[in-house]
Amino acid sequence: MKMAFEGTSFSGKSTLARGLERMNPERYKLIEEYVVYAGGSENFPPYPPKDKQEALKALEFFIGLEKKRHEVIQALEGEPYIMVMDRSIISLMGFRYAQKHLGGIDIFRETKEILKDHLELAPDFVIYLKATDEQINERQFKSQRPVGELFIDPEFNKHLRKFFDWLQEQKAYPIVTVDTGKPFELIKQEVTTIADGLST
Repeated sequence: MKMAFEGTSFSGKSTLARGLERMNPERYKLIEEYVVYAGGSENFPPYPPKDKQEALKALEFFIGLEKKRHEVIQALEGEPYIMVMDRSIISLMGFRYAQKHLGGIDIFRETKEILKDHLELAPDFVIYLKATDEQINERQFKSQRPVGELFIDPEFNKHLRKFFDWLQEQKAYPIVTVDTGKPFELIKQEVTTIADGLST
C-alpha cells in the first residue's frame, strides 16, 4: 500500500508523514520528498520553465526521481508496510496544472498521457491536506524555512487547490481531504485514524 500526502507547501505533508513513521515504524515506512533524491533543491530544474521544451525536460527529471523513490519501495516488497510518500506523481500533475494557468506553458495534457505509461508510480491512496493562504504564510513565517516565492504565492496555490478539486471529481484515486485549519493535534489524530484504517 502506497499512501501519499499531497497539498501546498506548508500544509503539513512532511511533518505528518514523518510523524506516522516515528509513531509506528513497524507499520509505516517513510518515502522522503523529491529534494532528498535530487541531492538538494538547487539541483531542481527551474520552475516555472521558460518554454515547453524546458517544461517537458523538467517533467522527465521528476519522473526519474520518482523511479528512484520506487526502488526503495520495491526493495521492501513483501514487507508489511504502508509506504508513506511525501508527495507523489500527483504533484507532478498539479504543478503542471498551475503552470498552464500562470505562465501559459501548457503540458498538462502531455503530463497526464506520459504518466499513463507509469501507472506503477501512482499512489494507492491520497491524503490531501488543504491549507489556506493565511495558514501557509503563518507556517512559513514560524518555520523560517526558505522556499521559492512561487510556492507561497496566492495565485499559484489557488490553481493548485483547483487542481485537487478537479482530481477529486475525476475519481481516479481514492482521496480524502483533511482541513488543516484545525489544531495540529486534531489534524494528527484525523490523519492517524485514516492511515490506521488502511490495510498493508
